[in-house]
Amino acid sequence: MFFGVILVVLAFIAIPGNSNEIIGVGNFKVTKFEVCDPSYDYPLKVIYKFRKDDAGNQFLSGEGHFKVNFGEDSDFNISITMKQSQKDEYARLVSLYDEDTCEALKKFVGPFFHDMQKASGVNPGTCPVPKGDYTIKDYKLDFSKISYQAIPEGIFRVEHTIKNIKTKEVLFCLIIEGENFKK
Repeated sequence: MFFGVILVVLAFIAIPGNSNEIIGVGNFKVTKFEVCDPSYDYPLKVIYKFRKDDAGNQFLSGEGHFKVNFGEDSDFNISITMKQSQKDEYARLVSLYDEDTCEALKKFVGPFFHDMQKASGVNPGTCPVPKGDYTIKDYKLDFSKISYQAIPEGIFRVEHTIKNIKTKEVLFCLIIEGENFKK
């Protein structure tokens, strides 16, 4: 249920020395969140809605439908592009591949990962997450709980795919856009 948001954050952790100004994740804002191919029946599905209150807090509501255990026999592949303003072109920033999604989430995302699990009805630290249906409602996103806080300033686009490492079946594919600017 919560993995799309966490994977965006994990993607930024992999960014090597960027010339952009590094600012904290407190200004992090997701502006678009959608599956790569709406006609494909992904075994790991997430449907999210983000909202922001007058104070600038971001909230997440949505559901996840897992036909397979999340994190079991699966890899993840992330491609990140960024730009400094709306008029600029996106430039490839980094691609990241890892075979152990669970360990990467625990190590780099830490308490944020565990809080999202708890809000989704999953025992914090559980990974792989058992197949099933998960919901989250009006969860206040607290990006300050992420273990790694150095996030480049700019507009980003993340393409994220999870495949079964044995069969190569695409289990999950998201396109996420957002921004991280000083307030």
